[in-house]
Amino acid sequence: MMMTEDPGFISLIPTLVVFILAVLTRRPIESLVSGSLVGLVMLNGSQFISGFAETSIRVMTDPDVAWVILVCGFMGGLIGILIRTGATDVHPLLFSNRRGEIVRINPGAMAAGGKQGGTPSRIAVRIFQLLMPLLSTSKPRARLRMTEYRGKMSATMIYDQLPVNDVFRKLDDNTVIGVMDNRDVKDPFFFKLRRDNS
Repeated sequence: MMMTEDPGFISLIPTLVVFILAVLTRRPIESLVSGSLVGLVMLNGSQFISGFAETSIRVMTDPDVAWVILVCGFMGGLIGILIRTGATDVHPLLFSNRRGEIVRINPGAMAAGGKQGGTPSRIAVRIFQLLMPLLSTSKPRARLRMTEYRGKMSATMIYDQLPVNDVFRKLDDNTVIGVMDNRDVKDPFFFKLRRDNS
């Protein structure tokens, strides 16, 4: 079936094929290819293979389309590398022990409730230092993602075991301000982090 000059409603058929197949199979790439093939058959009839070749050459030699393909391929590859190498996985709680070594603490092992902020007593600090080996972890316990917070895209640390997101905004090259967005706490908890160059 060849398309007429004014296709009307029939021009939505390839889009419907993509949508229906994507919902049924949950395979978006195959659904897009199937919708494209349906569209090519509708445009070129039995000559859809030569129509596919002509369309492919026209699209791939367009400088704007080539640029989009290169940028999308590069960004997709970069995101894939970050995810596979674990560059987006983080340890959210780092503390120094009595020997000055950095210890990664599992947030899920600590009490989620209680008072936030303030200065802990010396006894509380000593007890915490003694418990550090029991609270430590070797696995990352959070992920970094860009999310929208109060209308602005921000770097966000999403905890794996707690209903907590820490949202960060840069103040200067060495300082960020953060807000702990905790589902279980009514008011947000604000904090400031400074770079440790040691």
